[in-house]
Amino acid sequence: MRTTCTPPAYTAYDSAMMAIIGSGLVHLVLRAFLGLGLTIRASRGVIYGERWHQARLVRFFWVRVATSAVIASAVTTTINTVH
Repeated sequence: MRTTCTPPAYTAYDSAMMAIIGSGLVHLVLRAFLGLGLTIRASRGVIYGERWHQARLVRFFWVRVATSAVIASAVTTTINTVH
């Protein structure tokens, strides 16, 4: 008797978690790229006292991504513990 193996069906929670994890990975790669670029530009002397706008923009992005990760973790933890 031969049985076929069917892939597991994803629930809405599984799909949401995959989207959140995928988004986190993409933002992590983007943050690493921006951080490396900022480090290279600072080491070459392109970013200094009067030209700090790029560093500030990268900092805003890093704070936004970190804040959204904390909020997403809190929401998914709350959703997971409610039911």
